[in-house]
Amino acid sequence: AAQSRVGTRVSLSQIRPGDLLFYSYGGHIGHVAMAAGDGMLIESSQSGHPVAKRRIYTRGLAVIRRVA
Repeated sequence: AAQSRVGTRVSLSQIRPGDLLFYSYGGHIGHVAMAAGDGMLIESSQSGHPVAKRRIYTRGLAVIRRVA
């Protein structure tokens, strides 16, 4: 959750590969993914699961940050 306050906040329309997408469920940041470009992200849905590339989803999306 602390990472969601670092760097520059960007909008979904400004997203670039490498930006971090933070998701909130129940009012708390509980998941992070990385933008991969072309509307895709890279994430592991659960600890121990393989990393997957999928379309960016907005349900639960709390903030997008760019850390340089």
